Amino acid sequence: MDNLEDRIEGLEKRIRSNRIHLLITSCVFMIAIVTLCTLLTLMMFNDTIVLKGLNIVDEKGRTRVILDTTEDGPSLTFLDKKGEYRLMIVGGDDNSGLFIIDSNEKMRASLSLAEDKPAFLLMDDDGKAVFKRP
Repeated sequence: MDNLEDRIEGLEKRIRSNRIHLLITSCVFMIAIVTLCTLLTLMMFNDTIVLKGLNIVDEKGRTRVILDTTEDGPSLTFLDKKGEYRLMIVGGDDNSGLFIIDSNEKMRASLSLAEDKPAFLLMDDDGKAVFKRP
């Protein structure tokens, strides 16, 4: 008889747990629906959506792309699976550029425009320029 009572008690615990999970899932789903409806409404009745920044994540929730604006200007940054910067595009008033960063977090290449003067740079593992123009 104890075995049957233990099984019934276990089933009741699972039912309570499933109810809690269903409630949480329902709440998350409702929040997602409200958010989606809000965005769709904005898109239907306005020409633009105004944001200061946008983070795009992968299927595991890791940030992979950052679109940001600061007083210095806008930037677009691509990150690897570990969250390390790999590519940056920066557009400032005085300085703009494309910067490629290796897996050791060292800048390896850049194409930039500073004070209306273009520059192209390739660097080795030690951070020394191997090609530079001008």
